[in-house]
Amino acid sequence: MKSPAAAFKAFAFFLVCSQIHAKSPQRFAETRSFTNGIGQEMIWVRPGRFQMGDMTGRGEVDEKPVRNVELSAYHLGATEVTQGQWSAVMGSVAAKAAGEDLPVNGITWEAAAEFCRKLTDQEREAGRLPLDYFYRLPTEAEWENAYRSRTVGDYAGDPEGMAWTDGNSGGTVHAVGGKKPNIWGFYDMHGNLWEWCYDWYGLYEEADTLDPQGPESGSSRVIRGGCWLYEESVGRSSDRFREKPDGQNMLIGFRVAIAQKFKRQAFVEQGTFTNAVGLQMVWLAPGSFRMGDLTGEAQWDEKPVRTVELSGHYIGATEISQEQWKAVMGSNPSQFLRDELPVESVQWEEAREFCRRLTKLEQREGGLPPEYVYALPTEAQWERACRAGTEGDYAGDLDAMAWYSQNSGTRSRPVGTKAPNLWGLYDMHGNVCEWCSDWYVGSYEGLGMINPTGPERGYRRVLRGGSWRNAALEYLRSAERSNDAPMSRNSRNGLRVVLIQATDQ
Repeated sequence: MKSPAAAFKAFAFFLVCSQIHAKSPQRFAETRSFTNGIGQEMIWVRPGRFQMGDMTGRGEVDEKPVRNVELSAYHLGATEVTQGQWSAVMGSVAAKAAGEDLPVNGITWEAAAEFCRKLTDQEREAGRLPLDYFYRLPTEAEWENAYRSRTVGDYAGDPEGMAWTDGNSGGTVHAVGGKKPNIWGFYDMHGNLWEWCYDWYGLYEEADTLDPQGPESGSSRVIRGGCWLYEESVGRSSDRFREKPDGQNMLIGFRVAIAQKFKRQAFVEQGTFTNAVGLQMVWLAPGSFRMGDLTGEAQWDEKPVRTVELSGHYIGATEISQEQWKAVMGSNPSQFLRDELPVESVQWEEAREFCRRLTKLEQREGGLPPEYVYALPTEAQWERACRAGTEGDYAGDLDAMAWYSQNSGTRSRPVGTKAPNLWGLYDMHGNVCEWCSDWYVGSYEGLGMINPTGPERGYRRVLRGGSWRNAALEYLRSAERSNDAPMSRNSRNGLRVVLIQATDQ
């Protein structure tokens, strides 16, 4: 017979093993729920359609019009991310009310997005997440769909039984999962903490209905669900709030979603589409613009000003990311490593080879007409796209649009995280310098004015846009020209691509 001490040790060992087993990760399942490597249950939400917005007449103006939204399948966390889960990924707790089982709170939108990026890397390295899936914040539509769980009322059940609000919270946040879940098994979607969503805040008037992701830019991000400090009416199914992305509000937390990457759209003639590597290609109609120094701030090589006429073409909404580069080239030359960062330290010929391979990839998959090819933009194509109809030194507020020496933290930043210009193009000022197809020459004198391609030969290639390292007036103006040796591997140099008919260049 075992001694009491031995029996206690055996029982304690059993408890530990049971807990480990309970929290052990399950294999990723594409069409069912599973538990990830940090012990969070990820519930699979099947594809389908739901009505989004104020269906009871008690909502605000920003909850209208009600529309039928169609969503692809996704996974969503059963609970808000806890402080213990945050620590397992980020290595430190960012919370203004501390406790392992409490939802993490008081973090910015970007910090929540960074958690998703790191969790993606962690789960992939452990073999628990396929390469075509990633963690991110849920879109507002995904969030409301999961909250409603097929219900159409103000709440997805009894608020008292499901939510921590000012009427029952005791004036504090509570551990996740302490109230009843909704029909689909999600906890705390009504109350406890507001939750960051992926979307910029905007009105619904012209919103998409197929996998909507909100406006392309804005000043605030959407938060949903109400919290422990507010009355239950604030956490209605369709109720919407917003917060500045850099807000560190102790009433805001988040939960994570898993979705597939690169939901491509079919090639459209003279319209925006998303290609095989998830790059949005924006159509620029034929037109003319004044190219060169229009403000008197110029260097000598930005003259003479001339009116240039260009054929219609596509251009990437963002610089090529490291993930997109790897998908085509299979390697990564960058010094600052992360999938969402722009690829850099790229030689000019490597950039052109990327364009060739991307063309073949798109043609092989049947998504690209044979007369279209990817290329580096000409200097004229680049400047017109940067200006987006403007004629000043910059195409808008520089701090809002650009990562440069004053705000970059001396490194590149994820593509598309600053405001776009008027044509929906991101990072045309700053982040990384962008290779152009042209040879550099010290004057525009004698160069063509219809689809110009620069001189026939030279020693250095043109770069445009400035980088994370440059000061505003030094390299970031719309007309500013830079150049480098084609073989250079500079951590400031990256690329953006155009899609043109081969006869146009």
